[in-house]
Amino acid sequence: MKTCIICSGRAGSREHIFPAVLGGRRTNKGIYCGVHNLQFGPLAKILSDQIRAINAFLGVQPDHADGPTHLIAKNPVDGQDYAVTGQKIENVQPHILEDVTLPDGSRGVKAAFSSEQQLQNWLAAQRASGAQVRVAGPRTEGFTVFAEPYSVHLVLGGPDGLRAIAYVALTFLAHHFPDIARQDGLRAFKEYVLGTPDEPPPIWWDFDPPSGDLPAQQFRTGHRVVIGLSASRQEAYARVSFFSTLVFSAILGSVKVEQDKTVVIDIDPLAKRPPRDIHETRGDAALAGVTRPASLTAGLANDIQQGGTEARFRTLLDDISTWQLDQTAGELLPQINAARSLDAPVRQLRIRELLTGQRQRIFNLIAYAVKEFKTLLLTDPELAAVAPSLDAIIASDSSSSTGVTRMAFSALELGLGALTEHISQQLDAGDMDLPHLRSLLGEGRGAAIAVQPTLKCWVEKLIACVRAR
Repeated sequence: MKTCIICSGRAGSREHIFPAVLGGRRTNKGIYCGVHNLQFGPLAKILSDQIRAINAFLGVQPDHADGPTHLIAKNPVDGQDYAVTGQKIENVQPHILEDVTLPDGSRGVKAAFSSEQQLQNWLAAQRASGAQVRVAGPRTEGFTVFAEPYSVHLVLGGPDGLRAIAYVALTFLAHHFPDIARQDGLRAFKEYVLGTPDEPPPIWWDFDPPSGDLPAQQFRTGHRVVIGLSASRQEAYARVSFFSTLVFSAILGSVKVEQDKTVVIDIDPLAKRPPRDIHETRGDAALAGVTRPASLTAGLANDIQQGGTEARFRTLLDDISTWQLDQTAGELLPQINAARSLDAPVRQLRIRELLTGQRQRIFNLIAYAVKEFKTLLLTDPELAAVAPSLDAIIASDSSSSTGVTRMAFSALELGLGALTEHISQQLDAGDMDLPHLRSLLGEGRGAAIAVQPTLKCWVEKLIACVRAR
């Protein structure tokens, strides 16, 4: 009979080795009893809550869930809550753009809905409240862009977060070394995971993890768990890293072990099912051993003071942004090249259709280019006074269904047209390659092309005003 590593009762809870809410796909029925499986559930939720934003940006789908993780973000322009999943942004509730009393005493409401289902739910709620409603006037398919960045609160660690990460390490130890996981030397670590105070904690942030003796990480946006057994130190240890960036180390306890062992597990949270969800490397050596620092908090305090923690999170978000760009370019490239065989007018329509789904990205390109040009103008004493007028090109508007002013909307449409024309012309010479498409969708060549028509109009108008003086 398989027994629970905590209480020695009957195991069989089918525990996820890596938390299901983080994209773990593998289970083991021989680690915990039902009671302790439920008791550790809140720890998995703590981790899920702490890295929800990153999981949402990547579109990680929890095991057995109907859809990917989403983040609720508030648009600073209109104050509305939006659900962010991968590169998809949808309003959580209907966005009421206009609510007026008509001459006949009835109400006229103009609203934006993220889906037909959201519209029907809203109509049903209005009717349930006693209102007589009907859809009048044209229904158009629109979009909303974020003209201003929304804030993301990233937290990882803390007393509860460290216990949650320790729980992950303990579960992996039990999965790969079940006999070791039941030794008495791990009692203190288990009590810590259960919530019994332990001073000092057996787990900490690791700001200088070794890398030379470990295999290369297998998944670009993945996690890694290293479980090691040291015969010379008679010790079990672990390293847990999230998204190849945020690393924690732990000493699980004193164990009786005759030979060094290490297992390195790389986890792909984006894999929908086994067997490509993990990659394991085993060895008969105690790789990447850990040593408890003299102070478990000094390293974190020093890293925060020097800006290392903030830089680490910023690097992670930059990596995710690059990954999203790669994903987008990879999906669009074959569709764009397939349009090469079409007649020029039809080809342009097809390319514009493909780029229409990238309006937020194109707006970001225009905003980037405008801000760069504004910075350049501010260095010239004669032009610095007119530099602020550039802000109108990318101005927000909370009363608009698009989230931006008419001028900004026009700039976006001009940018969309310019990129469409450029790609169509490039296809005359042959298929487009991935680096070229990436440069058009990233902050480089694409930004210059997308902003050119609008800046050309702005400069011509400025010159005309100067000449009229």
